[in-house]
Amino acid sequence: MGTRQLSAGERATNFYSNEYVEFTLAIGCPVNCHKYCPQEVLLKNYGKNERLMSLESFKKMLNHIPKNVMIDFSGFCEPCVNPYFTDMAKYAHQEGYRIHVATTLQYATNKAVKDLLDLPYEGFVLHLPDGKNANFQLTSEFKENIFCIMQGIPNVQYITMNDLFISNERENLCRGILPKPRRVGFCRKTVTPQLVVMPDGRVQTCDMDFKLEHTVGNLLHNEYSTIVKRFRDRQASFNLCHYCKKYYSIDRYLIYKIAGKLGYFNKSKWM
Repeated sequence: MGTRQLSAGERATNFYSNEYVEFTLAIGCPVNCHKYCPQEVLLKNYGKNERLMSLESFKKMLNHIPKNVMIDFSGFCEPCVNPYFTDMAKYAHQEGYRIHVATTLQYATNKAVKDLLDLPYEGFVLHLPDGKNANFQLTSEFKENIFCIMQGIPNVQYITMNDLFISNERENLCRGILPKPRRVGFCRKTVTPQLVVMPDGRVQTCDMDFKLEHTVGNLLHNEYSTIVKRFRDRQASFNLCHYCKKYYSIDRYLIYKIAGKLGYFNKSKWM
């Protein structure tokens, strides 16, 4: 592994102030955290394209991404649903990319978890059962896998999507429950893009776009730099952004940047 122990502040700064691409490895997440995750909206809008990312497609997409961009295995579906997930993670690491994982470990095998233990991570988020808002299969294998990750990977962050979970409101936005729009603002992701790629290579602006309204390219065919330029050129026209909590006023954005550089970044406060 070789990953040193980090503070919570360091973990938040590392992840939220870096460029990364979230890989959605499958369509149709069986965990279905319905209260906070609008899977039904994604399924309605995705269409009949490839629903399980192949290892070959992943490698082709990775060739279009520069090494300074972090690879995040999460996106719009539990990554362990894809049987090639750990092969993709190992390949990304071998190619010199930093990797981040957010997972429930649902559908992970013991072998897959052992493979995960051999890799270093910029961050590893483990989503635990809450007993209410997610469909967890609490098998003996699942429990064994949870304990292996807890004991074998440093810097694990734990979340549960229970009734105390603080949502970014994407479930409401994607289901048409809209707050008052912000007419003037700034999306911090134009500085550090955090794009989401689908199994068929389509690239969405961010993890708020479950409706797939704002596609900015396809990593099977386009270079990452081309997609980022297209995102930055079009961002001001994206309707979704004007309803997003992360569409900051200019003064808040400047505070966010200064706080991050000084090491005082606090996810719950600034995000």
